[in-house]
Parts: sequence; C-alpha cells; structure tokens
Amino acid sequence: MTLVLRLLGGESYLNWKAAVAYPWYDEETNTQYFPYKTMTMLIGLGVMLGVSYLTDWLMNTGRLDLKWLRYINNRADRLLVKTSDETNSSSSGGDEEEMVEVKKELIDHDHQENRKS
Repeated sequence: MTLVLRLLGGESYLNWKAAVAYPWYDEETNTQYFPYKTMTMLIGLGVMLGVSYLTDWLMNTGRLDLKWLRYINNRADRLLVKTSDETNSSSSGGDEEEMVEVKKELIDHDHQENRKS
C-alpha cells in the first residue's frame, strides 16, 4: 500500500511524473512540495501497528484460532529442525519430541549467547 502511494507521487530522479497531485503540487515543474514521502511512511507505520494490535486482540479474545497459523508454525519447525541437523548430525527431525528438544536446545543456546554479550 505504501509503495503504491509513494510511486503515485512521482519520482524526479527516475523522471516519473506524479499520477496523484498532492497539495501544493506544481504542474509546471512537476514538483511535489507536500511531504508525501513522510506521509506515506507514517501511513505505513500506522497500518503495521494497527494490523499488529488487531491480530493480537483477535488472538487474545479467541476470535482468531491458532490453528489458522499451522502452516507458518510447521514451516518454522522445519527450519528449526534443519538448523539443528546442521549442528547435530544425530538428529533426524522426524517426530514431535525431537522437535521440542531442538527448540529447547536453540532457546538455551540463544540465552547463553545473550549472557555472553
């Protein structure tokens, strides 16, 4: 969304004319005097915060069930198992108990790294 708003304002370095004339647009010089780049960035920030809070609220109130996120979780589990296989050649990554152990090992490793720094 923000990319579209940004590109519709035109870009002088690429010789793109503005498709949307924001306030204070000068047609003779094809110049946007309105800070549309800043406005676009603030809109993007607002959308990200709004979607994050909405998702958090939906999950905490039970309106969005975690089962809908199964694909994302399964993909993350595969990445964790792959990472574990690279560090520990004895891990097959086949069943749930091993994945839980891998997650615990990675969390412990992260905690140790955080303590060092």
